[in-house]
Amino acid sequence: MRTFSLLKGLPVYDEVGKVQGHVCDLVISNEGSVMGLLMNRKTLFKKTCLVSLRDVVSFASKGITVRQIPKSSTMNHNKVYTLQHQRAIANKMIMNDYGEEMGLLDDVYFSEQVGTIVAYEISNGFFSDITDGKKTVHARKPPSLGGDTIEISPIMY
Repeated sequence: MRTFSLLKGLPVYDEVGKVQGHVCDLVISNEGSVMGLLMNRKTLFKKTCLVSLRDVVSFASKGITVRQIPKSSTMNHNKVYTLQHQRAIANKMIMNDYGEEMGLLDDVYFSEQVGTIVAYEISNGFFSDITDGKKTVHARKPPSLGGDTIEISPIMY
């Protein structure tokens, strides 16, 4: 299980060990599963491209190795969400099944093998985060991604 904040900025290597770019975002489908990583390419104009989770060979603390680097981005921006770029879901209000506000989405925990989001890191604001810390909420099923809110089904302990 990984969080996006641990991956952001990591170098992306091809199988021969050459840096191809750096992770800049997480790409999430309309159904709420992680499709892949958005990578800033090592080019003059910093083009981004989608690296599918299927093409990731390994995740390490020093970088990510992939078997295939896409030549161009084939991502349809109207059918996917990202955490921080186009159709961003970071800082959107998280609501539970009963319509209660839980806080703002700060980060996601996901299974890198399957691409399933398993938990959400929720912030209740700067001062609350300092005094109480951020909350981690585990979910039973994929989220419902909406215009201004994200609805989740939290696991109650």
